[in-house]
Amino acid sequence: MYLLNISFRLFKCTSQNIDSLYRGLNDAALPVLYKDAVTVTRNLGYRYCGSMFEVQNLIVIRYLWIDSLCIVQDSRDDWAFECTRMADVYANSSLTISAISCENSLQGFQYTDTPYKQCELSAITGTPGQYVYIHRPLRQHPRFPLLSRAWVVQEMLLSPRVLHVTSEDMVFQCNHHTILEGGPDTNFTFEMATSEVHKLAFHTNPYEAWGVMIRRFSRTEITFESDRLPAVSAMAKVVKDLTGDKYLAGIWKGDLAAGLMWHIYMPGVSNTHTYVAPTWSWASIKGVAYSVSDGLRQWSKLEFIDAKIQLSSTNPFGEVSSASLTVRGPLREILGRQTSSLRTPDTSLSEPDDMLIGMRVQYDTVENRTKIRDTDRIWCLACVTNTALERTCETDTKNYSWFSMPHGLLLQRVCEEEHKYRRLGVFGVCDPGEDNSNRKWHRHGFVDTTVTII
Repeated sequence: MYLLNISFRLFKCTSQNIDSLYRGLNDAALPVLYKDAVTVTRNLGYRYCGSMFEVQNLIVIRYLWIDSLCIVQDSRDDWAFECTRMADVYANSSLTISAISCENSLQGFQYTDTPYKQCELSAITGTPGQYVYIHRPLRQHPRFPLLSRAWVVQEMLLSPRVLHVTSEDMVFQCNHHTILEGGPDTNFTFEMATSEVHKLAFHTNPYEAWGVMIRRFSRTEITFESDRLPAVSAMAKVVKDLTGDKYLAGIWKGDLAAGLMWHIYMPGVSNTHTYVAPTWSWASIKGVAYSVSDGLRQWSKLEFIDAKIQLSSTNPFGEVSSASLTVRGPLREILGRQTSSLRTPDTSLSEPDDMLIGMRVQYDTVENRTKIRDTDRIWCLACVTNTALERTCETDTKNYSWFSMPHGLLLQRVCEEEHKYRRLGVFGVCDPGEDNSNRKWHRHGFVDTTVTII
């Protein structure tokens, strides 16, 4: 595993040099990072003894996978094909080498400056050659540029064993343990940076795990926005194999209502320069996407009618060129009225008769928020049962001044005759009113309607 940085020219496989690469390549031509990875791979299964290596066990690694050399970089077809194999490549690997502190492939990782000093204090009976290690406090908080790379999220999740080489020490991580070279509690920064992804391997609910992964993924950086769906396609294949469910450009049919209620705490930026995903998918927005809690998931409900997704490649979990989702659920028309808020840029909603109801919304993007005028017609599509809304009202207070929990989608109609909409954000019930007058507002005005979201 390595950090891709487009500011440096990578040694890579292309349609122009693939024939020469088949005939072999000179190690000297490789970037330093790749050379180090080759050296580590060759020496796995051996133990260094003085001036020679001896076989330690029968496991000797013969192959090394480096994306830029194993995928034809200027071939869209090969890239799409290999994307579908990433789950197998990483999941079946003996070890993934993570140059977690390297900024780019021109930096090596073998000769890190470790702060740990070896000191033989005394011989330990029955264990010749054993040493006690003493280390001084870390001199600085190490940086992990690799963790900011979007593609790395699924690579770490899929790999059964990862060897992280940091600027301070090495860390071995598997599905059950994390072992730091300097001993427990010696690298807090590393543990905090990787804990969420590491713990995700233990989730028993694939849909909840998917939501946690998307939140982690949406915090990262990606060079090409069109790669947002391909960069999680390997994990999508894993969930598909586990559940047998239908994949819908970032969400799942079996988790439809809960999957649609992802929300952006602070409004993000839409992908306006190129089509990436439909508005109902988190992949359409540049921003940290939060999923609903597992507790609310049990009350989520929408009827799936149809989905039409046009893929851009042979990868069934990859890029899409267009998509529409048709569902049936309670729909209600309201008017938007902009209000000011010092906490978060959200909006209160008014009914057509201008009676304020205890509901607030969170827009997906700043553009969506600023374009809605006082008299614009917008629609609320409830995605949870009445029971869930009433339970929330019983526990919430009227003092909520920030967006709390989504209960449905905020939509804008784009075609009057076909009931076609685009997503603007989500809404939630936050204020039951002084006399609980708003507690049952959702029972009035909502009509079961079939809508298509694009």
